[in-house]
Parts: sequence; C-alpha cells; structure tokens
Amino acid sequence: MSEFFGGELAEILDIQPGSLEGKTNEDLAVEFRLEQANAKHSAIRQAMGTMLFDARDCGRLLLEAKRLCRHGGWGRTLAECFEGSSREAQRYMQIARDWAVLEPVVLANSDAAPKNDTVSFLSLRGALALLAEPREAPQLPPAPEIEVIDAEVVEPDSVGCIREAMHQAQEPEGPKRLDNPEAHNEHYTPYRILEAVYACLWEVDLDPCCNPGEPNVKAAAHYRREDDGLRRTWRGRVFANPPYSPTGELGRWTEWLLRQYREGSVTEAIYLVPAYTDTQWWYELRDFPVCLIRGRLTFKGNADAARFPSAVFYLGRNEGAFRDAFAHLGDFWMRTLLED
Repeated sequence: MSEFFGGELAEILDIQPGSLEGKTNEDLAVEFRLEQANAKHSAIRQAMGTMLFDARDCGRLLLEAKRLCRHGGWGRTLAECFEGSSREAQRYMQIARDWAVLEPVVLANSDAAPKNDTVSFLSLRGALALLAEPREAPQLPPAPEIEVIDAEVVEPDSVGCIREAMHQAQEPEGPKRLDNPEAHNEHYTPYRILEAVYACLWEVDLDPCCNPGEPNVKAAAHYRREDDGLRRTWRGRVFANPPYSPTGELGRWTEWLLRQYREGSVTEAIYLVPAYTDTQWWYELRDFPVCLIRGRLTFKGNADAARFPSAVFYLGRNEGAFRDAFAHLGDFWMRTLLED
C-alpha cells in the first residue's frame, strides 16, 4: 500500500506519512473520487454564482436598451438583435429590476458563507420563483386580502328582499361594505392579485377598466369610464378587472376582449372576474386556462370579503408564466376533450 502511494505520487497527492495506515485500495479510490467530486461541486457553485450576476448585468443592459429604444419599437428590435427569446429577456430584466430583493439571498448562499442546508445556491429558476412570491405592500392595511368563509346559498326569491335591505341600510363612515349598493359594480383589484399579474406579464400595456382617481394598476395606458374602453382598441399586454354589474356588462367586456385577442391587437391578457360558471360569457372563455381563487377576495377599499368567488383567466402563449405567478392563489383548470 505505502509503496503504491509512496514517493513522488504521494508528494503530488499531498499524502501525509502515516495517513494511509489501515486503508485499503478501495478506501483510497473512494476518497480520491470524492475529492474530485468536491472540486467539481465547488466549480458548479462558482459558475452558478457567476451566472446569476451575469443574468443581472444582462437584464440591466436590456432595460437600458429598452429605455433608449423609441416607443413601440422595442419588441421588434429585441426579436431582431437579441439572441435569446423574449421570455428569457423578460426574466433577465426582472432579475435586474428586483436585484435588491435577491441580493441578500445571493450573498447568504455564496461561497463566502457556510453551506446552506436548504439550497447550495440560488439558481435562475430559484431567483424567479423567489421574486414571484407575494410581498406585502407597505401602503395597504395589514388586514388579510383573502378570507375563506363558508359558502352562502341565496335563493332566487330572496334576491329582491336582499336588494331592498341594502337600499335601507345606513352606511357607516369608512370603507364601503358589501351592503352598499354602490359597491356592486366596481371592485378594485387587491395588491396580491396585482403582484401576480406583474409577475406573469412583467409589464402591463393597458388597463381598460381603470378606477377613478389615481390608477390602482401600474400600466402604460389606462381607459377610464369616460374613455369607454368598449369602443377603443386594446393593444399589447392587458389586465382587465371589468365592472361586475348583473345587467350584462360582463358579457360585453368579455366579447370585446376575445375579439381584440383573436384579431391580434392583444398579445396577452389576464382577466379577473367573478366565478359565475353558469353564464354565457364564462362559456365563451372555456378554451382558456383559469385559476380559481381560493376563498373570497377582499377587494381594495372594501371592509369585507366578497360574497362571490373569483377567477382569473389567461389569454396568451405563456401558460407556464401564468401558472408560476398564480400558483399560490388557487388551483388551475383547463378544458379537455375526452375521446373514446
């Protein structure tokens, strides 16, 4: 044994005298391969660390190029000049935009820190998953935005009585409540839903159902009630939370969205609606993936959770991004045809 690993070979392998006592060739072969594996593991960790920083730098360059690109020309310029896909570019840009969120995790899992039992390093996929997790909005009250309540069945004959009671109810000062007749048509999107929208679409080009006052949705363009979004062209990536009036408005908004999407002016869309599965407009959306929100949403500005469940439809070609962004909010359903 000592002759096999003695002399010059022992010096090359940095084997100390006496350290081979009691070890077989098999023991030494195992240790030698584990040392090689450790070297490869170190190289992988270093490469992954460099990769994430390279992704950040790539994203920063893309963001700067987009800023300098003339309005409306970014998509074509990116397709012509960038060797990666549009989705890859969006991922790099998100990592660059949200680097302040990622940096503490990156440093905690770098080679400068001890081994981490959870992850050896933050990969690109891990970084994007971390950024997709909902983060609290400091400007919102600490009350939960989603509340699970027992389902309440309302008989059709009692609807008139309920409406009469709502008209007679005295509204207290403060946020509007569910028994406020003015609250039935407009339901302002909660921050948790908007975070998922931004994670999926990266940027919103149009909010065609903008609320009065300061826009609730961060979008490049907004259509307000006076703009009449049902008479205007929708373009690019759209997020729509339409009026929930029972007088047929949802049907008109759905018809217009589908028309704009099928004509190609809308490239992607996220559509937040009540989960009224017995309606014609829901039937028209049946070919698109839908996330059924768990529990009941508490819409922004309301004091109580809604009396109806909510659903989010996705129109576009990036179903994977939709799934990743909304997975924490509910379950997904997609229509399939069963063949004999």
